[in-house]
Amino acid sequence: MPATGITVNTITRAGAAPVAEAAGDNTNGNSFPNNGATWIEVTNGGGGSGTVTVAIPGKVDGQTVPVKSYTVAAAGKARIGPFPPAIYGNTVVITPSAATITVAAYQLGS
Repeated sequence: MPATGITVNTITRAGAAPVAEAAGDNTNGNSFPNNGATWIEVTNGGGGSGTVTVAIPGKVDGQTVPVKSYTVAAAGKARIGPFPPAIYGNTVVITPSAATITVAAYQLGS
């Protein structure tokens, strides 16, 4: 199945209200459009540490590039990104290690 989409919230000079984080899809992953000024905020609602992996599409010398992994402390938060499109592509796919991890995506507007 394809990764579950996440809406990217734009922050402008006028500000932006906090948004509810989406449930992390630890089976199929989550995806969001990427413009190079996008980052994610993740919350681990679990009692143990968790991880969020970020896929790096493409190959180097015919070899698949391994995912980038970030640890999120138990009952902790993390901000991850931005994601340069030349490395991560125009769509970023992340996979949380547990359903207790939630995520919101943000980008800077003008």
